[in-house]
Amino acid sequence: MQVNNALNSYNYYQPSGKSSAENNRCEGFSGAVTKCEDGESGGKFLGLTMIPEEGKSVTYGMRAMLSDKSTPANPIVQIVSNLDGKKEVFDVDISKVDPENASQIEMFALCCYEDKCGRGTGSTFGSYHTFKMMKETAEQNGNERQVDAEISAWDQFRYEKVNWVKTCEFALDILQAIKDPRVMDMFSKGTKLLSMYSRYAGTKE
Repeated sequence: MQVNNALNSYNYYQPSGKSSAENNRCEGFSGAVTKCEDGESGGKFLGLTMIPEEGKSVTYGMRAMLSDKSTPANPIVQIVSNLDGKKEVFDVDISKVDPENASQIEMFALCCYEDKCGRGTGSTFGSYHTFKMMKETAEQNGNERQVDAEISAWDQFRYEKVNWVKTCEFALDILQAIKDPRVMDMFSKGTKLLSMYSRYAGTKE
């Protein structure tokens, strides 16, 4: 069982190869994500994450903002990227995010929103940090995703749909038998993450 790397590393999975606009293996956005051509709407800062691309020395920042268009009944989180110096803005409709079939951009938005509402995992670095730890633990212990090597990390972040409930459950099965205090804390936060997923999973048409 491999957990040490997950405890000490916070990097994204990085595939080989480059993305292509012509690549028909990218499924496109889910119904929860819309590219916002009008740019940022303003709002409250929620969180920040980084995405490294293989073969590039620069790591690109991604921030989450609670949109001014957001309401308690219809929460909207804007994700703002600066990939290759080009600013892009995406609206994520939190009510449409399904953790059983979601991209990482959706999960970043969801985790940031749940932290804002006080329902996150309690991690010092935010619930999305817990998400990355569960993801990495699962991958290091054999829960391999069907990754297309020609699709960049950025396109995977936006488009690749994964059942994160099963990924988290797999990671928790690995962690529960380990008595190391750091691992036990990670297990506790992972359990809270799974509880967070349950508020959204299986509720979509």
